[in-house]
Amino acid sequence: HAAKEPVELNHASIIDGCRLRGAEVVVYPHLDMDELDRLLGGVRGARRTLVVSDGVFSMDGDMLDLPRFLDTCERHDAFSMVDEAHAIGVVGKTGHGLSEHFGCALPDLAMGTLSKALGAGGGYVAGSETVVEYLRQKSRPFIFSTAPAPATVAAAAAALSIVESEPWRVEGLHERIAAMAAGLKGVEGAVLGGGSAIFPIVVGDEGRAVAMSRELEGGGFLVPAIRYPSVAAGRARLRVAVSAKRSLAEIEALSQAIARA
Repeated sequence: HAAKEPVELNHASIIDGCRLRGAEVVVYPHLDMDELDRLLGGVRGARRTLVVSDGVFSMDGDMLDLPRFLDTCERHDAFSMVDEAHAIGVVGKTGHGLSEHFGCALPDLAMGTLSKALGAGGGYVAGSETVVEYLRQKSRPFIFSTAPAPATVAAAAAALSIVESEPWRVEGLHERIAAMAAGLKGVEGAVLGGGSAIFPIVVGDEGRAVAMSRELEGGGFLVPAIRYPSVAAGRARLRVAVSAKRSLAEIEALSQAIARA
């Protein structure tokens, strides 16, 4: 298959990683496991094949079907890699991500950020001892990055401890996610049912999205307008990210303000 730019809906960091590696890149349509299966069948016998995907897609809020993804990779003897930046601390009964949500195995490589839900900085890669040691020795972005500050590491460790010891926080977040979905039902352009804390309201026109964001900010709601190049031209949107800190009353007021806007 001819190499193509990895421009589907993965995060920019995945796209940049593909470019940095210099490997042949084949892009399958968004969440289309049948097409992924077909494409992998065409590269059987390749020396190494790595299939990479976001777990929760940052601009649409929809979720990878992890069991099918892993099964497809395994049948074609391909390594699996999933970025759970928007899943850890959010998805799954106790916030442990997609494998907990689906009740399935982990990918060969699981990576994510310590910012987002955990509120610190930096990121992580989890995998086998062999792969992790290989990355320590060979990954240029890791080798030539400054180590995180001790305070940042302590903040991340404390956040992980909270996720482990205070599951009621994730339960409260899920309650607010459900309330946001109910409040946005019927709102033009709202994308619901992704299962994550991200709710896009697709406006289309960039200027209109910015104007709506400013109108909401005037009412006390910070809802950023996302536009090209973060999303495709003509697909500008408002992007709501639900937080456990917000009350149910605030969630209701926000959904009403978006409906008015």
